[in-house]
Amino acid sequence: MATMIPATIPEAPEADRVVFNLLRDDPATEGWVIVYGVRVTSDDQREREIDFLAMVPGAAILCLDVQGGGFEVKQGQWYALDSREPVDPPGRQAKKAMYDLDDHLRNRFHDWSGDAELPIDCVVLFTDTSWPSDLRPLAYPTIGLPDLECRLHKSLGKRLAEIAKEIRNDFPDGVHLDSPTIKDIQDYLTSKRA
Repeated sequence: MATMIPATIPEAPEADRVVFNLLRDDPATEGWVIVYGVRVTSDDQREREIDFLAMVPGAAILCLDVQGGGFEVKQGQWYALDSREPVDPPGRQAKKAMYDLDDHLRNRFHDWSGDAELPIDCVVLFTDTSWPSDLRPLAYPTIGLPDLECRLHKSLGKRLAEIAKEIRNDFPDGVHLDSPTIKDIQDYLTSKRA
């Protein structure tokens, strides 16, 4: 089981509670540190939020953007099924927050080796929407939770571990996410919450 910060989810949307419980209870997340509701302030003082930040030892950091409800895409425009209103593509805010977080961590941890990059990327989780395996609706990994057990026969933790390893492969000389590094990032993030 993962170390969840906070240990229990505060008042949150149903989709976030579903993902929190899946991550917390999945044996595949053993040894991970997962922080809920990471707020990041950019240089221009805009505050953005990462729904879940999952630190996968030996692999990568995943910025998880949780999307509840249904969506459809027509001619490149995203629409919420409940309102039929156009919406921004999922993951956009998380991606911007990810870049800001990367900058903050680089400024904080000067001892990371030279120009080593942080193995970090976004993953969008749709709690109520399935995606055909050949459809990549976004530029980053996308998981439709209804597909995991029904079609892919995997837990969320197993699928995220695969993605984290793929990201790690993209950063072979990147910052190594060993236990001390994860603990340093965890301490930094929890000090910002206080």
